[in-house]
Amino acid sequence: MGSFVAVELVFDPEAARRLTVLQDRLAAIYGGSKITELGVKPHLSLNLFPDGEPAFLCDELEELARRFNPFPVQLDSVESFPTAEGVVYLAPDPNAELQAVHRRFHARLAAHGEPGHPYYRPGRWVPHCTVASEVPAQLIGAVMGSPALAEAFGKVRVEAIQAVAYRPIQALYSFPLRGPQIPGE
Repeated sequence: MGSFVAVELVFDPEAARRLTVLQDRLAAIYGGSKITELGVKPHLSLNLFPDGEPAFLCDELEELARRFNPFPVQLDSVESFPTAEGVVYLAPDPNAELQAVHRRFHARLAAHGEPGHPYYRPGRWVPHCTVASEVPAQLIGAVMGSPALAEAFGKVRVEAIQAVAYRPIQALYSFPLRGPQIPGE
């Protein structure tokens, strides 16, 4: 198992299918390895643990899943990180639900004395759904200008939270969001 552990918000099956097709179409533009071949499924990351899985993580994710119901997120623009990794991503509208899940998760990390990865901390986090990685700098514009990206814009539904180890991707555990039930529903 890899030493990196990521905490991810998982999309509904239809959105995941649509975004996986997009990832494969974009990989054809830049000739890189398909991120789907690495086992990466479309998601929004909440944190990365470069030194492996903290002992408290499973319990905290299960508790988080009990607090939140599934919620929609609007993917409405394409962006690229200004780093050498060549990452192109779809940026979601950081709606109230997405921000609440992120804040709650990081508050629980802090309660365990875990600061979280600097890129994912509140105030620094850039929510993103990676659709291409390891894109050569000279091909970023071509990938970002692909007409296929427009087909990916729209609503997705966040339905679960999971932890995965990588590389290669190995699912550790996943919990469906099933927040408090409202009486009469």
